[in-house]
Amino acid sequence: MHRAIYAGLDRTEHALAATLFVVGGGGVETPRLLLLSAGPTFSDGLANRSGLVARGFMEHPSCATRARVAGQSYAERISFYTATCNQFWNTANRGTRAAFSVQIPPGWGEAPMHLVEQSGLWGDELSGYIQREFGHSIMLESPIEMLPDERNQIDLDPDLKDYFGSPAPRIRLGIGSYELGGMREAQQVHARLLAAHGATDVVHEPEVLSQSHHGGTCRMGDDPRTSVVDRNLRCHDVPNLYLIGSSVFVTMGLANPTLTIVALALRLADHLIAHTGEAVS
Repeated sequence: MHRAIYAGLDRTEHALAATLFVVGGGGVETPRLLLLSAGPTFSDGLANRSGLVARGFMEHPSCATRARVAGQSYAERISFYTATCNQFWNTANRGTRAAFSVQIPPGWGEAPMHLVEQSGLWGDELSGYIQREFGHSIMLESPIEMLPDERNQIDLDPDLKDYFGSPAPRIRLGIGSYELGGMREAQQVHARLLAAHGATDVVHEPEVLSQSHHGGTCRMGDDPRTSVVDRNLRCHDVPNLYLIGSSVFVTMGLANPTLTIVALALRLADHLIAHTGEAVS
């Protein structure tokens, strides 16, 4: 039996004894927990003899283009994605630039209150202005595929602490030429689509946006020298420790990660039942 030490909201520490443990904190908190669990046997972090824990962090960065269209799109009224083009996921030049999709994001646009703030008008003039302007804003957004890079990583912040006094996670993330190539082509596609619809006031957003789809940092593989967990998600260095979630991803692709995480969780549950003879909840 081994023990895990944890604390509740009152910061009182407790010990939980078990024969095996499953950690599912995603691409940020899972490696952070392993780094915080360093000790005499694992001086660089639990299960980190490979040195790859917390490395290879990936995201789905995105770029966007906004414009004005003659018809009323009312994009700000929509709370879910209604139009997505996957034509650019797997093209002939994917080896040199990132895959991307093109979609209309929900909930974006100039709401009436924003128009009121911008106009400086009042009364009938304001009413007429809103009737003319409302609903004509549109945005095209493109999530971008990201390759793993060991320089993109999670480490422990030397200054910022969490509620329990432990170092907060610090994310180091850079965008490489592969991802930038995808963004440039996505913006060209945005411009062509908007021009075909007669859009005006076309502006490419200068900042790189984020889909908050994090992964990597505890990659799966057969070789303990080049991975953290094996094909059954068991840590190479700690046989009774399993990791579940997006942290075990080797690549991110372009699809949202949720269904892959669910599939891995179900597969791990079947594995644990088959090899421990115990129910898994």
